[in-house]
Amino acid sequence: MDANDIPGTVGGLYKYIITTMALVVSTLAGVNVWQYKDSVNVNKARLTERDVLNKTLSDVNATLAALSETSKRRNEVMDKLGELINQVSVALKMLTERLELQHEHSTKDLEKAIELTTTMADAVRVVAAEVKQGFTEVKSLL
Repeated sequence: MDANDIPGTVGGLYKYIITTMALVVSTLAGVNVWQYKDSVNVNKARLTERDVLNKTLSDVNATLAALSETSKRRNEVMDKLGELINQVSVALKMLTERLELQHEHSTKDLEKAIELTTTMADAVRVVAAEVKQGFTEVKSLL
């Protein structure tokens, strides 16, 4: 049955409804095509953003790994430095003890030398006094 077979106003109404429906369907199809193209563009943009984000996250991960390795090496160096500082501290303590012992020994040796020098000076005075007295006695005999 064709729209022309329907008599009068009803046939015109059917033509109007069919034309309107065809226009709506073609408009909806156009909107669907536009939305599809727009969604493809949005998906492309999102894929690009995802790739950039993945690259950024990979770079951040590599940076964090390098930072972790650097921190590990720094900690090893700090541990070695702590050990060396302890060794230097022990060496300085030993040096201080040795210097104190040497000072003590040198002080005792110096005291002994002073005592010996004093004793020798006294002996020289006694000998000089005896020699003087001997000269005086020899002079008096002459």
